[in-house]
Parts: sequence; structure tokens; C-alpha cells
Amino acid sequence: LAELIITSSIPQLEFGQRFQFEVQGLDQYGNNINIGEVIWSTTGGSILNNGRFRASYQEEKITVTATLGEISVSADLTIVEPPKLTTLVISPNQVEIKPGQHQQFKLHGLDQWVREIAVGRIVWKAIGGTIDQNGNFIADINAKGKFRVTATATEYNISTFADITVVSVLIYFSIFPKEVALKPEENFTFDVIGFDQQDEPI
Repeated sequence: LAELIITSSIPQLEFGQRFQFEVQGLDQYGNNINIGEVIWSTTGGSILNNGRFRASYQEEKITVTATLGEISVSADLTIVEPPKLTTLVISPNQVEIKPGQHQQFKLHGLDQWVREIAVGRIVWKAIGGTIDQNGNFIADINAKGKFRVTATATEYNISTFADITVVSVLIYFSIFPKEVALKPEENFTFDVIGFDQQDEPI
């Protein structure tokens, strides 16, 4: 036996993942040679006598080593935290709409490395209108002012929100005064006032 080589290796594993390391022996001419049972060791996680490795639950760089007599070979790998949802991004995050108008909100998720990740189950809530579980908001017909839509990813209890402004719109006119007594050829100016969705003058 002149050399050991690790024939199966992996640069990175996530917390708790397993991997089967395998080793091969070469003679002085570079030909395969039968070897007995090697001794496996690792600086992190755990490894069985057959080379079956299990990652730890902390981020670390480790070295796995196979040894037979005076000859050894090593492989380096990194243990990383699995991607998880850390941020919800809603779009648009603020909008101005009219009473009764529809607005579609969309979400995307980011993991701890600011990479795209699935958001999972979302619960939508809204004031000033109704929202379905697809993020489609409808402003109440009489709503006016500032309101908020909230989206929560239930698995990680992560939330985000969008601000909604429902603008005042003209609903009807009214003439003031309602009645007046005038003399022949007397001039009079009536006032016309517009009212919004909450019967307030605009």
C-alpha cells in the first residue's frame, strides 16, 4: 500500500445531513489494492467505522480523515445551516386606491443569505376592506383614509405589511339652500356642495 484516496467526498452538508465516505488503496504503481478496515476520524460531527458521516447542528469547517497504518488521507467540508425563511417582501408596499377598487398584493421570501425561498402557507389580514388568501384586496365602498394589509408566513411566524390609502371620491352633489323665497327679478346664488363616500363635504 502506497496511498489512500477518498473516492467519495462532498464540499458542503446541512445540519444533521448524512454522507457515505469511501476510500480506496493504491500500490506503488498506482493500481488498486485491497485494503483492510481503515480508521475514520473527524474534527466535527460524527463518523462510523464504515465511513458513514453525520453532520453536527452548528456551522463549522471540518476535516474527515481515513487512516490505515502510517498512511492517511483527508477531506475538508463545511457544515451550514439549512436555508430558512427570514424575510417576507410585499409588493406594492404602499398604494393609493378608490373605494371598491381591487388591489393585488404579491409576496416573495428571502432566506438568511438573502436568496429567494418559498414562503409556505400565508395568512392575509386587512382593515379598510377584505382580502382573500391570494392577496387580492377590495377596499370597502365607504372606506376612506389609511389602512393596512398584513401577510404572515405561519411556519416561521414572519410578517410583513402594506399601507393602503383609500382616497376621498365625489359621490353626490347637494344644492344649498334647499328652498328660498325670492321677490320678482331678485338675484340669488345657490351653493353646490359635493360629498364623499362618508357623506363629508369635499
